[in-house]
Amino acid sequence: MIPTLLLACAARAPITAPTPLPQANAPACPVRESSPPACTDLDLGRSPERPFEWGLMASGNALWQDSLACADGSRAYVQRTGNIGQAPVVSSSPYARGEPFGGKDILDAWRVVCYGSAVTIFTNLYRCGEVCLPLGWTVLPVEVDTRTEEAYGLLNEGDLEGAVRVARQISAAAPSYEEAWLRHASLAVEAADFPEAVAAFDELLARWQTVAGLSLRWQYAHQAGDPQALPELEALLQRTIGSPGEAGVRCALSKSLEPGPRATELASQACEGGIRSCCP
Repeated sequence: MIPTLLLACAARAPITAPTPLPQANAPACPVRESSPPACTDLDLGRSPERPFEWGLMASGNALWQDSLACADGSRAYVQRTGNIGQAPVVSSSPYARGEPFGGKDILDAWRVVCYGSAVTIFTNLYRCGEVCLPLGWTVLPVEVDTRTEEAYGLLNEGDLEGAVRVARQISAAAPSYEEAWLRHASLAVEAADFPEAVAAFDELLARWQTVAGLSLRWQYAHQAGDPQALPELEALLQRTIGSPGEAGVRCALSKSLEPGPRATELASQACEGGIRSCCP
């Protein structure tokens, strides 16, 4: 999933930072202030009979609120594939916030992509059991969320230079995380500083040659006036057809073309592929 990136303009609604992780009441539930350890049980979460029990952490449509990363720091692309109904095994762990409506344990299935390889994991939406991450996964440092909220506050105050300054602090605080560079670039776009966004993506691509990074880099290069951007996006689309990154490239290309039938079709295809920023 690629973050929704909005262009700065003269008159707009207040910009909001990514939604903070919910804090659950039960002491066993994960909280964002802590860094969860790696799971010692490699089978945990791999079947409906043994789901992760992250409680409200796993509710909604953004597992770990876009803070999940792969072993090398690259962004873990997560898609909720759906509610699969009542858990086949009743858990002994406490509920996150009291008895859920109907008194049933409900499971969700998620598709998580790292290095182009996808795995399906299962989570219990209501229980709070063992707090751990699958081996090889990690989450962003809390400071990234704090700085992100600060930068969005500055944007709302109209301090675009201040927002870009804090955006640089985000990537400086977590340079080994792709998501930190993505947020840096996103905030630069919000401030209409497209050269800054391109520079952030150049730093990102020096560490991770990701399809998401390449597609967004060329999208912002186009907005910065680079004549090579559109041909690069077209070529990237041809190279990624059938891959997990295809939808993101279609979205970036749709935002770079002049309004018309092809741009609309590309945006629709990207939306169907799970890129929410390209949905109507």
